Amino acid sequence: MKTMTNNKGFTLIETIISLAILSIGILALFAMQTLGIRGNATASRVTTEAQWGGDEIEQMLTDKYAKVVNKDAVNVSGDGRYTVARTVTANTPVKNIKTIDVTVTSVLDGHQLIFQYLKANESAF
Repeated sequence: MKTMTNNKGFTLIETIISLAILSIGILALFAMQTLGIRGNATASRVTTEAQWGGDEIEQMLTDKYAKVVNKDAVNVSGDGRYTVARTVTANTPVKNIKTIDVTVTSVLDGHQLIFQYLKANESAF
C-alpha cells in the first residue's frame, strides 16, 4: 500500500469549520440588512410626518394673526395613514403671541410628531 507523503488540499474537518464560519457571517449580514430596512422605513415615516406637519405650520404662518384659530376638524392624509390636528392658544407665552401646536399621528402605529411654533400679532408691534 502506498502512503501519501505530499498531502495537498483540505481535510473534511477544515472544510466543515470554514463553512460554519462562513454561515455565521452570512447570517450576520442578513440581520444587518433587516435592521437597515427597518431603519429606512422608520426614516420614511418620520419624514412624511414632518412634511405633513410642516405644511400645516406653513399655511398658518402665512395667515394673518386673527385667522389663526383652533381647528375642530382633524385633517387626514390622502392615503389615510396620517392625521394632523392643531391647537392654537392665544396670549401664550406672552400677550399678542399665539402658540401653535401641530400633532401628526400615524394611524398605523400611533407614532406622534409634535411641532410647536409661535405666531406674533404683527399689528401689535
